[in-house]
Amino acid sequence: MSGQGVIAMQCPKSIVSIGGVIFAASACAAETPSVTEPSVFKWEASAAEIEALLEGRYVNGFVNRPIDPPFLPNVEDRQVQIDCDGFDFFGAPRWIEFVIGDDRLQMV
Repeated sequence: MSGQGVIAMQCPKSIVSIGGVIFAASACAAETPSVTEPSVFKWEASAAEIEALLEGRYVNGFVNRPIDPPFLPNVEDRQVQIDCDGFDFFGAPRWIEFVIGDDRLQMV
């Protein structure tokens, strides 16, 4: 008889535990920042267009620097990288790099 009592006591704990996990997960999901692609990610945009989008928004500053030799495939002319400090993404400031080959955004 005591074995049945133990089983009966374990089932409610499991149900409570599962309920607690579901509640905690739903509470965390409600506070999770969006991970949608930021509007400044304009694929195929030029370096000048990306800089204009970044100016005064999202960042503490950015630097456009040449990458020589280029590491992107099929770059015929040149590759540059725009390094940004303080890009607001997923609820916190981030370091982000926009990689531009032949004046088209190709990698972030």
